[in-house]
Amino acid sequence: MGLMHAVGTVEMIERHPRDSVSLALAHDAMTQDTVTPWYRYTAQFDGLRAGQINAAIHELDVPTSTEPIDALSTAMMFDAELYLAYLEVVSLLAQPDEILSRPGMREKIVEVASSNLAAEPRGPSRADLIRLLADHGQS
Repeated sequence: MGLMHAVGTVEMIERHPRDSVSLALAHDAMTQDTVTPWYRYTAQFDGLRAGQINAAIHELDVPTSTEPIDALSTAMMFDAELYLAYLEVVSLLAQPDEILSRPGMREKIVEVASSNLAAEPRGPSRADLIRLLADHGQS
């Protein structure tokens, strides 16, 4: 995202080298159009993920989202096309709204995610790991 903003900034400076007001306005428009949607999506995703991690640490029910784009991280584990779509989003190649606007994509994400549970993490649970570490410390 930072590189995307830096490239956009250079382009705006090249287009408006002598007019600081036009430069400022063009830079703001570029930022709002190009970077802000990614920032908002990232903040939303990070907030959801932080809640999931916190719930797992405290052994609470993991919060879920009803947004199809959030279900993509589950659905992508079961469908190659959805995996590629997920990669487009996390690689900043396609915005979430672009992915969801593709014919049938929203419905497919919801269908695949709702019919498959997220994979259980491999390895010991947090409680098992704490117990193992405690047991190891006593021996």
